[in-house]
Amino acid sequence: MDDRSDLDLAGPSPAAGAPVRAAVGPAPVGADVRGGYPPTLTPATQFDPRHLLDYVRILYRRRWTAVSAFLLVTIASTVYTYTRVPIYQANARLLVSVQRQTFGVKDLAESEALQNYLQTQYAILQSRSLAKSTLQKMGAWRDVKASPQQVQKPVEPPAPAWRKWDVVFFVRAFFTDLTGWPGTGRPPISVPGAAETMAEARQIDGFLGGLRIAPVGGSSLVDVTYVSLDPATAARHANALAQAYVDENLAGKSTLSQEASDWLSARVEEQRTLVGTSQEALRRYQAQNQGVSVDGQNSAVQAVVEITTALTRARTDRIEKESRYTQFRSIQNDPAALESFAPVALNPGVQQAKNDVADKQVDLSRLSEQLGEKNPRLVDARRAIKTAEDRLQMEFNRVATTLRTDVETAKANETGLVRTLDAQRRQALGAGNRSGIELAVLQRDVESNRQVYDTLTARLKETGLSSELKTNNVRILDRAEIPRGSIWPNTRRNIQYGVVGGMLIAIGLVFFFEYLDNRIKSPDEIKSHLGLPFLGLIPSIGKAQVTGTPLLNDGVPSNFVEAFRGIRTNVMFSIPGDVGAHSLLVTSAEPSEGKTVVASNLAISVAQAGQRVLLIDGDLRRPRLHDVFGIAQEPGLSNFLVGEAKAADVIRKGPVPNLWVLPSGHVPPNPAELLGSRRFKEFLRRLDDHFDWVIVDTPPVMAVTDAAVVAHSVSRVLFVACAEMTNRHSARQAIEQIEGTHGHFLGAVLNKVDLDRNAYYYSRYYRRGYHHYYGQSSSEKKKKKS
Repeated sequence: MDDRSDLDLAGPSPAAGAPVRAAVGPAPVGADVRGGYPPTLTPATQFDPRHLLDYVRILYRRRWTAVSAFLLVTIASTVYTYTRVPIYQANARLLVSVQRQTFGVKDLAESEALQNYLQTQYAILQSRSLAKSTLQKMGAWRDVKASPQQVQKPVEPPAPAWRKWDVVFFVRAFFTDLTGWPGTGRPPISVPGAAETMAEARQIDGFLGGLRIAPVGGSSLVDVTYVSLDPATAARHANALAQAYVDENLAGKSTLSQEASDWLSARVEEQRTLVGTSQEALRRYQAQNQGVSVDGQNSAVQAVVEITTALTRARTDRIEKESRYTQFRSIQNDPAALESFAPVALNPGVQQAKNDVADKQVDLSRLSEQLGEKNPRLVDARRAIKTAEDRLQMEFNRVATTLRTDVETAKANETGLVRTLDAQRRQALGAGNRSGIELAVLQRDVESNRQVYDTLTARLKETGLSSELKTNNVRILDRAEIPRGSIWPNTRRNIQYGVVGGMLIAIGLVFFFEYLDNRIKSPDEIKSHLGLPFLGLIPSIGKAQVTGTPLLNDGVPSNFVEAFRGIRTNVMFSIPGDVGAHSLLVTSAEPSEGKTVVASNLAISVAQAGQRVLLIDGDLRRPRLHDVFGIAQEPGLSNFLVGEAKAADVIRKGPVPNLWVLPSGHVPPNPAELLGSRRFKEFLRRLDDHFDWVIVDTPPVMAVTDAAVVAHSVSRVLFVACAEMTNRHSARQAIEQIEGTHGHFLGAVLNKVDLDRNAYYYSRYYRRGYHHYYGQSSSEKKKKKS
């Protein structure tokens, strides 16, 4: 085996130093004997920063992921929108102007409590009593349509114990409270009345569930908004509530006016009697005492006159306060009329108590959706509402007490003035001029009684006129119309959100998957992640490439042939001409990455360039070159290394000129030991005298150690990475293993690049026009030959 005659092959052997060496060409500028580039000018440092087009290429390469995500989100939002039950909203607008109360109560427009009055009117609009009256007028106790709140939140039994741990329930409740849809934003102030049946309570709750009262800021306008599943129902309920409020407000004023008229009529009759009695007494006294005159300068008479005037004012004041107290007693069982009664509407204690009841009702409504009926917090909330209601009733009682106290005080003042007048009269009579004093007293009585009578008569006329005119401080400014479209779901907005959201999610998923993807996909990643020079990319041509046939001679596309020609050029001009043997190891990180295809086709391409090439199947575990070239597996490399065959017996002529193939031979039990033996190293050294290139196909680096063992014996290593398959971390580890055995990398090629599917992504490295250009040239040549 040591004799050179063992390597006698067909054809002459070039002499040492023949021009064949020169054909390889000089080493490129900057290259060293260990690799393609010096350490100070590594490919990683030459890597250009990302351009905007790089991100566009990423989007293009993952376009199906982006399209799928976009369509999924858009279709889901569209389906969700069109499968939701539409909600319609109708708005009626009311004008609530201020009004003057009977008997000289201060004008509300001039009162600092105007806001309290308006808040009272808003509370009346949301009251259960008004809702009940509206439903009664509509005749809808039996067929009232369910509001959206009823549809989505029907009357249910107490919530189970597990609900307090239901995260979805709490999230939904949170957003419902946050958005206020489809509820009223603030629940009715009143709680279910004791006089309501269960059926009535459910219908009233359903009616109030779709109602919302929205004051127009800075004005006396208020919007009555109603939402429903039916547009006609929404408009009908909004108009019905607004009309019921106007009617009840007018009815309340008429009732008050009528009661005031009745009471005033009785007082006028009483006062008319007093006027007649006092006039008759004066007439009789004048008839009995003719010639008697009143001394206006008498101090006693002047005192009687002044006290009589004060008594007249006190009597008028007492009558007004009695009238107010009488009105309160007549409406104390009517919540709507009571809340519009001036002494109640202007009382700060009543308003604070009402707000407290409303706040407690909000808490109870929220807790009732989250907790069971017997939950302590819910029980405490009900108890708090009861306490707040008791306090509100206490405030009403205080108003009643105040009114009654005012009447009693006025009566006491009047009684005191009567006594004072009697005492002053007796004093004046005892001071002399008895006849003149008595005449003056009688005349003053007539004037006082007539003055009171005239006042009561004027008030009676005013009240009667007000009752006949039926004036109302509330009127409907705009009636609700049947809505033309739903307010929810908003089809146009939802689809727009779906499109925008789908685009954002699609782009986010693309770059998220790109971030998680650790596969080698582009030549730039070979440079940046592996630190190796890029020698070329090989297009994927499907099954033929997987089977590993000698594709350069099998009618493959021209771009595949040109790819190997480019790799051949880069390989031949990357190795310096003075390093001796041109032995090249071809390997990869993992199986099925195409190293055998690259090795066999690169050998054919170099042989076609006129170089003498020996292709060795160094994969002694799973050999494939004998199948690729259709030759016998034995005898081969393993037979030669164990001494069973000579070199001339194992090296066979290839399918193209200048190509020889050395199959693997018998599969040995110790491949790594054979490849690492001194005999194999000496064999490679002696091949240098007979071949220009020796290309060794070895197993993947991460699978076994064979490639790392052989890398120490060859001059350069060619690394094969499969596009969108090779893991860059595995490839990096494989490279580190080769470098650990002092192997010198020539560069790397990117195999199985799908140019048809990702043409734009690889447009920086390959143009589709090249393929058509060369393809047309070949066809034209064939036509010329034919």
